This record gives sequence, C-alpha cells and structure tokens, in this order.
Amino acid sequence: MPQILPFPGIFFHKQKAGELSRLIAPPYDVIDEQEQKAFVSPYNITRLTLSWKENDYKERGEKWKEWKKQGIFVKEETPSYYLYYHYFPCEGKEVLRKGFFAAVELSDYSERKVIPHEATLSSPKQDRYKLLQATRASLEPIFFLLPHGKEIINILEEEREELVFSFSLGEERYQMWKISRKEVTEKVSALLEHRKLYIADGHHRYETSLLYSKENPSFKHVLGYIVPLEEEGLIILPAHRLLKTISEEAVRKLFTQGKKLFQFFPVQTTSFQEILKKEGERHHAFIFFKKGTPPYLIKSKNEKRVEKEIIDHSPAWKKLDVSILHSVIFSEIMGMEEEQLQKEKLLSYVVGREKALHLIESGEFAAGFFLNPTRIEEVKRVADKGEKMPGKATYFYPKVPSGLVMFEP
Repeated sequence: MPQILPFPGIFFHKQKAGELSRLIAPPYDVIDEQEQKAFVSPYNITRLTLSWKENDYKERGEKWKEWKKQGIFVKEETPSYYLYYHYFPCEGKEVLRKGFFAAVELSDYSERKVIPHEATLSSPKQDRYKLLQATRASLEPIFFLLPHGKEIINILEEEREELVFSFSLGEERYQMWKISRKEVTEKVSALLEHRKLYIADGHHRYETSLLYSKENPSFKHVLGYIVPLEEEGLIILPAHRLLKTISEEAVRKLFTQGKKLFQFFPVQTTSFQEILKKEGERHHAFIFFKKGTPPYLIKSKNEKRVEKEIIDHSPAWKKLDVSILHSVIFSEIMGMEEEQLQKEKLLSYVVGREKALHLIESGEFAAGFFLNPTRIEEVKRVADKGEKMPGKATYFYPKVPSGLVMFEP
C-alpha cells in the first residue's frame, strides 16, 4: 500500500503575503480566462499554478524560488498531518467535509496501491509536467478517498494541536489544525500502512507527478488531501457536457437513429432537473438542450439493451450514465468522439445547471447534455475493476482550494 506520511507544510506568511482568503484559488483546471482576472493579489496562488502569458513556466519556477527567499512562503520544521474542515452550502443547508493533508507515495496504477477511476488526456499532463519541472513542488493537492478512514479522522481530531488558520470566504468556511507529536504521527502512519487510496480528483496531476518521479527518483511523494470514503460531506455533482458547435446532421442522427434505444420527450427548462433526477432512478436519462428548441428528456427504452451496445467493458462501467452518453450517444449514434472534440476545443464540462443553461441561451455554446451525478459506490465499483470512467465523470464538490498548504519533496 502507498506510504502515507506527515510532512513539513509550506504556508503563506500572513504578514508578508496577506489574508489567506485573498491568496487561495480553485484548482487550475476549473478556472477559465475570465475568472483568472479576479485573482488580483500579486501573491495569489494562481501566479504559480496558471499561465499568465504564453510559455511562462520558467518565470513561474523562478517566482516560486524567489517567494521562498523573501519569506512569502514559510516551511515548517516538524513533519505534521494537517486536519482540515471545509464548511460549504449545498441544497439549502451547511455541509461539513472532514479530511486531512499528508504526503502520499507515488506508485504505478499496476501496483493497485493508488486506484484511479477516470481517463486522462495528454495535453493537460504536458502543461502540468512543464510546471513541475520548473518548481519541483506539489502546489496543488491530489484529492484521495480512503476506505474506512473515519478512525483516522477521529484520532486527528482528538490529538489536534494549534489552529493553523480559520477564515471565511463567501458562504464557505475553512479550518486547519496541525498534528505533529511524533507518537501520534507514528501511530497514524502505522494505521495507514495497509490502506489503498482511490483518486477522487487530480488524475492528470497524479500521473504527471508519477512520470516526473521516474525521471527524478528523489521526488517520491505528492501532496494529498485524504477524505474517508464514508464521509457524510462527500458530495459528487454532475459535470454537464456543452458543445461549442453541433452539426444538423449530428442532431438528426440523435433523434432518428437514437429512437432505436431511447425515447424523447420535450420538457420545460424550469422543471427538467427534477424530471431528470426522477427518471434517472430507473433509466439511463439525459436532457438535451439546443438553443432555439425546447429541452428534450432522453431516456433508455431498455437498460440492458443499451448497455449491450458497449463492448470490452465490465457491467459496472456499462451501467454508468456518462459511459452511455459518451460511448452510445456521442460516438455510436452522433458520430462524435470525446478526444477529437477536446482536441478541437469544442467540448466543455460545466458544473451547475443554471450556469450551463445560461451559456447555451447566450449563444456561447450551441447545445448541451445534462446528466445526473455519478454515485460514490459506482466510482468504487468501476475503480475496483481496474477500469477508468470517461473524463470528468465525477465532480467532487467543492473542489479543494489551492494555496492552503504546499509540499516540497
């Protein structure tokens, strides 16, 4: 199983860098160019994690080193585990997700110590590799799931020491404590010794770090944010598929050839989320929405028959709505391949129904497919079979902010 260890965290210096609420940001891959402009602090973590001009990797690497010299970043002396509470609103109530930060040993997927669940694309990994070459540091954590991990959280809660930070940003609250006493960290490390981890979010970063570690053997661990698989605050949202352009031929095929496997019903924009949720309990169900036409509920006529259209995958993989969408509707019926759509920058993944609707209605995107969320038991079932879901099959909400803590192996 992967070696999971305490580490000396690297933090922003409050007096020199400013309030942490102005320095953190979402992970690099969910920030678009417009949103990037909102991070105005000169020390915001995006100055390192995102490109502010073309091919600026070397410049960002030098900035990382300079900020450490200037004391903008401070590295702790004692290896610690860091207990982390994230309070956030969801469906009208406040939710708490408990987890902890640790150094996680990098290992090949074939060793089955770290289990992926999602397929990756080459271009994001090239970008992250260049940044890793320039900084040689884990600036953003990999989000891991730990089966039967509540025991670890209980120990960390009982043994927590000083409060590292506590602040609010909008409706969200963030708290972190350190656990550094050697007898406690050794006990936790021993309990973690025979546990495997599932990657929830950050597959591209993990695979990039693994490649880098093979070329640089001293880079053995990566920054991990670990949450028990049974955690009540573990929430998955759907990432809806939006298309920049869509041909009339593809739409025609959807409604003609698609009738062999699916039924189509026009629905109201205001109510389709509830309809989608209800129909998704018994069918593979989606909403297709193209500007200028009403949304259509698409639901399978016979689930087993639809799943039989997919070959070379386990029953667990075939049962995923996202698998049906990509393999049957996109590829087989409409003649569209995800990799090609990504390459031509025609496909985007958008979380939030209202945001996705606005992007279509405003004309920024031509059409979209709306999904129900993947369930956590489906993630584990597919991962245990050694398979990977299509890209962005899961959106663990909320994302882990970058800039809370960093790690330099």
